[in-house]
Amino acid sequence: MKKLITNFSELKSVSENVFNQNNSLIKLSNTITKLNSDLQLYWEGTDALKYSEAISNQLKEMKDLTDTIAYIAEFLDFSSNSINETMTNNAKMLK
Repeated sequence: MKKLITNFSELKSVSENVFNQNNSLIKLSNTITKLNSDLQLYWEGTDALKYSEAISNQLKEMKDLTDTIAYIAEFLDFSSNSINETMTNNAKMLK
């Protein structure tokens, strides 16, 4: 029977990396939101409205993406903790 070997530190590292990348995407989204708001102050007309609406729609997509990425990071972290806890408890029972 083969053993299941899980590298908890690597799984934690991946989780942290996903979380950090998501924070970067959130910061970028916030910057785009601010720039779009600033642009609306200086650019008027039909083209400006279409552009601003397109950016707003993309920002909604980015929000959905960041929510999903955050869920993935939390899931990886939870999974690592759960597997580690289960294996620790199993090891204690075998002693």
